[in-house]
Amino acid sequence: MFCGTVVQTDRYFDSDDRRLLAGDIGVRIRLTKVLKSAAGAAVDARPLLTFKGPVRADAKLKSRPETQARVDDDAIVDRVLAAAGLAPTVTVEKRRESWRLGRCTVELDTLPGIGTFVEIEGPDETTIENVRKKLNIQGLPTREHYVKLTLDARDHRTDKSNLPPNVTLVTIIPTLPKRKPASHKGDFGHVLVVGGSAGMAGACGLCANGALRGGAGLVTAATPATVQPIVATLAPCAMTIPLAVDAHGTLTPEAVRQVTHARGTVLAVGPGMGVGTPQQRLVQAVIEQAAVERPRPVVLDADGLNNLAALGDWPARRRGTMILTPHPGEFARLTHATTHDVQTDRVRHALAAVNRWLNAGESTLRSLSGAELVLVLKGASTVVTDGRRLYVNRTGNPGLATGGSGDVLTGLLAALIAQGMPPFDAAVLATHTHGLAADLAAKDVGETSLIATDLLDYIGRAMKT
Repeated sequence: MFCGTVVQTDRYFDSDDRRLLAGDIGVRIRLTKVLKSAAGAAVDARPLLTFKGPVRADAKLKSRPETQARVDDDAIVDRVLAAAGLAPTVTVEKRRESWRLGRCTVELDTLPGIGTFVEIEGPDETTIENVRKKLNIQGLPTREHYVKLTLDARDHRTDKSNLPPNVTLVTIIPTLPKRKPASHKGDFGHVLVVGGSAGMAGACGLCANGALRGGAGLVTAATPATVQPIVATLAPCAMTIPLAVDAHGTLTPEAVRQVTHARGTVLAVGPGMGVGTPQQRLVQAVIEQAAVERPRPVVLDADGLNNLAALGDWPARRRGTMILTPHPGEFARLTHATTHDVQTDRVRHALAAVNRWLNAGESTLRSLSGAELVLVLKGASTVVTDGRRLYVNRTGNPGLATGGSGDVLTGLLAALIAQGMPPFDAAVLATHTHGLAADLAAKDVGETSLIATDLLDYIGRAMKT
């Protein structure tokens, strides 16, 4: 029995850090416009406020708890949600045709620019499956929701037509060359990881293990002497350097000298480092000496970026190749923007920031050749750019929204550079591989249960794919 045709406009709300999306939770206001209704059918077109809980992991078909209520004024709801720290993040518009078949409702949803989908709602999985067979609907049911499909489609629209003419869109994933049979560990570079502190030794260990899984021939973790035994235990295949600290466990000037004089093809600086004046001095020394005394690329992540932001004029201090890997919050601190603004147009903000930083450091880098600057703006559809080229990553899932996953990426990226890959290519391959490892892991352990150490177990399979 035909029920009617409507156009639904769904506005989804989330926090600046996309906490609800990461937790597979939806808060939505739906506005409905009736195009056609069955004779005698009454349609309540008042705004509908809905809370959608996470999809049940044990359900064969997509099933989630929902609580909803009609409201008279959606503008008031907007203000209430804003007071709770939630703002509109994505709008899903669709044309919906509905039929009633037995105890199920069958809906044909058309999302402009995305596709057409059949949705069957019923009292239980058996009843829904019987209706699917009766309608001869082929293919496997998807557990994806319209929010993710809309966000993916929005990100995938990044093409040459809406990029500056001097920016090349990169779609080919680079690869590492095959290793020669007579290779030895010295052929594959040496990553020096600088990080760790009391309470955050795990970040340094994850980064070191990420570098090892990424293929670095040697990895050394330079970490405060107070946590060095912990890091050595977490990363037994890596070497360690106990950095000098005072009686309070604070890094001393000697620690700076230890880092700048330590061996290493590439530096990965920041995981678990902490923020403060000693750490800022260390970051400053690293970026100023990167291509003066020792021409080594520097990958900056986490607290390495937070300490960098505190320096203020860091683009003018840069003396060599740097790869920055911020999440949206860290990027906002570097650019003095808001996280919300960054997330509304990640590509535009990324390109603008890199070009601004390059221009700010132009005079100091004029005499240096090969001093690159690459930005890896992490998040759903990670953006990689050096100002001339742009890559938007397609792998990964919400399971990556867990502590430590970025530390693994930092180590993996540093390892690829250590093996001779150009920084931009290494960043593209690292983000692709990191996301693919998460996708492979999620198939086995699920997105909800995925943790950073799972990524280490699946990087090998991802690199073989």
